[in-house]
This record gives sequence, C-alpha cells and structure tokens, in this order.
Amino acid sequence: AETGGAEGGARMAPEIAALPGREQMEEINQQILYEQGVHDLVLGFLERHTAGADTNPGAFAPEQLEVFRLCFLFLYYFVLDHDSTAEALSTQSTLRLLFQQLEWWPGTEVISVLAEILVDNDPANQLLDDGDVMLMVSLLFQDIRKCIGAQHAGEKANWTRATKLLELIESVIESDEGPIMARQ
Repeated sequence: AETGGAEGGARMAPEIAALPGREQMEEINQQILYEQGVHDLVLGFLERHTAGADTNPGAFAPEQLEVFRLCFLFLYYFVLDHDSTAEALSTQSTLRLLFQQLEWWPGTEVISVLAEILVDNDPANQLLDDGDVMLMVSLLFQDIRKCIGAQHAGEKANWTRATKLLELIESVIESDEGPIMARQ
C-alpha cells in the first residue's frame, strides 16, 4: 500500500482520466463523420434521387420520403452547433442542392439545415444570390396563404414552416457586419 509521508499512512488513489462528457463525445462523433465523408455520401444520395426539377412529394412512396427526411435530419445534426462542419457544407454546390430541396420538400427539415449553415456564417451567406432570397420569400408567402386558408376553412393552421422561413430570411438579410443592403 502506498502511504503519504506526513499524512500518517493515508492511501493515495491512482489518477483516473476523466471520461469525456456529452459535448466532447458529440464533437468526436462529428469529427469521425466528417473525416469519413458521410455528409458527402448523404448529399450525393439526395442529389441522385431528387434531381428532377419538377420533384414533388407525391412522386415518391412514403418509405422513400422517410429516407429523404432522415437524410435531412442527419445533415441538420451534422452541422448543429459545430462551426467546422457547417463550414464543410458552406459550398456553392451544397447550398444550390439544399435550395433545390427547399423548393419541393414540405417539411421544415431543409429549412433547419440551411439555418444551421447560414446563421452567423457570412462566407456562406455571401454565396447566395438574389434568386435564393426570392425563393425563400415566395415560399414564405405560399405558406402564409396556406395557413390563412386553413384558418378560414376552420382547420388548424401550422405556422411552423412559415415561422422558420421568416427566421431564415432574416438571418440571410442580416449579416454579422450589418444588413446586406442589396437584399433588403
């Protein structure tokens, strides 16, 4: 047994390395996924299977739509709160693909991915053109019309998508350095 000199024979516990916390594990997982290029595989899959300009959800079986939804969720969690992985998706081709998905995908998953990439990321924000902003505004108005129509029909309106689009538009217009005047 190990004893301490002046402590009168107290035992010294061996040093044990602290286990990584949840945030550290998430960071490690993100790095592994990034290094293996899983995000590129998911983006390639989406590009191959949703390449039609006239893509609509009715063209796919429910199982296929669920696979697409899971791909979008993967991309969302891949960039969630990780600037380095958001930067990996901050390319012209990736943003173009995501905006194509935004045009036809009825849920909020694509909006969430775009928000994680674009919020507080001026270099990615600068890759957008006026057509991207106009698309978001157009989709916002369509969603607002659907919600108002549902309310007039006595149905419950789901404002989630419209709200997320509005927040995304605001983040695209406002950069960290101030408003992008051409987009206002």
